[in-house]
Amino acid sequence: MILAMNRDHTGSPAVPKYLQSQGLEDAPPGHRFGMYFPCWLPDNGWKRADSNKHKALQSIFDLKPDADALLNAVLKRQFGQSSALGEKVLALPAKSTAPFVTGIGIEHPLENGFAFQNPYGLPYLPGSGVKGVLRAAAEDLALGIYGETRGWDVLAIWWLFGFEPMSVYLTGRSGKFDDKVLAEEAERRNKRFLSWIERREWDPVTLKSFSDAAMDDARDKDRQQWLNTPEDFLRALAGVGDEARRLDSTKIQFKGHLHFWDVFVKPKNGRLGMDILTPHHTDYYQNGKTPADCGQPVPNQFLVVPPGGEFVFYSQCVEGTLPRTLQDNWCALIEAAFEHAFDWLGFGAKTAVGYGQMVTDTRLAQEFTDKRGEYERSSKEQKRLSTMSSEERSIDELAGLLQEERKAERKVAGGELSNRLSDLIREAEAEAEAEAEAGNWEVNYRSQLADLAQEIYGYIGWGPSKKKKMKKARINSLRQRDNCNT
Repeated sequence: MILAMNRDHTGSPAVPKYLQSQGLEDAPPGHRFGMYFPCWLPDNGWKRADSNKHKALQSIFDLKPDADALLNAVLKRQFGQSSALGEKVLALPAKSTAPFVTGIGIEHPLENGFAFQNPYGLPYLPGSGVKGVLRAAAEDLALGIYGETRGWDVLAIWWLFGFEPMSVYLTGRSGKFDDKVLAEEAERRNKRFLSWIERREWDPVTLKSFSDAAMDDARDKDRQQWLNTPEDFLRALAGVGDEARRLDSTKIQFKGHLHFWDVFVKPKNGRLGMDILTPHHTDYYQNGKTPADCGQPVPNQFLVVPPGGEFVFYSQCVEGTLPRTLQDNWCALIEAAFEHAFDWLGFGAKTAVGYGQMVTDTRLAQEFTDKRGEYERSSKEQKRLSTMSSEERSIDELAGLLQEERKAERKVAGGELSNRLSDLIREAEAEAEAEAEAGNWEVNYRSQLADLAQEIYGYIGWGPSKKKKMKKARINSLRQRDNCNT
């Protein structure tokens, strides 16, 4: 049985009866926007409540506590994975300066959808979308469309993003032959690419390694020809000259070495937002009448992430045989591409009208760098401790405790430091007595403990002369036990 909840006449989610008391309002926003969207009228044949779409959309703005905790957990996991991979991953935190929207082509009762990552139900930007924008930015830079190249060239694009045989700068065609502006731009990019070939600004070693990898499946004769004449290889890829007839660039499959992770968006104040389109040309689009601005506007609400949302872009360089020049500077190239994308392109949908604009978040970047350094130090420490025996770890922990006491300038004779030292000395003495049966404290461990004990007592004090004499005797006994074993 399908039951609707229509307490405020804004519409109801079309859900089975048993779900009505399951706290749907606490579900992640993606689930409330999709499966549980309250826009249906059960008393009116389950028609859409068009007059109340505004209130229905507002009902899913807030990230409830459970969804917020889930988002933080996902972000923490991505951070941990990137830190574990180290230099193979570039992390770049950013903040939106304009509304952000993505996935508007996804079907939805509001006519404009939004991309939520399932099964989490959290707003996100797919990694494929990030790669597309970054590739466009890299092509702009490599072809010098806006002046300086920032170190990019076409070979770097192929190595990092993969080879695309139908790229505009290769074919000189936009794919939309009736659009004069696009056709002119395609021709301009093609001329810049050919000029780059003529100027011989490409690195012969990098080009040779690419042609070698790209022609891996070609016949030995053809492959050797292109390896011997790299300039002809570039011309053939662009379809220029007689040699182009011998090379079918559409059969070249080269993936590239960069992966881009999905970007989970953290909305400002944990709240999504809404924008409204008011098209005036309904009669033109739907009824075939003459277009005119005097038409009746039809408000069309759609979901957005308001300005101030936090994004962390992860770019991963996968295992492979990158040329040495790219191994050393791929991070700098990607950072330059991000800067260009932030300034000129934007991310997500509707970027042509100003949506998806971003800037590097320097504060968040510094916090991220600090946390990553902390994580790496912690990982190294855990790895170091994992190679130690239990006795070595005990002595190491005691030495660390001594450092903390010195840093805090504490000298407490009966405090944690002296108590922990006494416990370890008793443990070492007990093991020494039972060494014939089970000697865990091996050679040198007791001597190391004795040296550390002398250092600790030298810092916090030996106490009265009687106790000092007893402590020194126990320390000497530990050393003698080791000397006997050696």
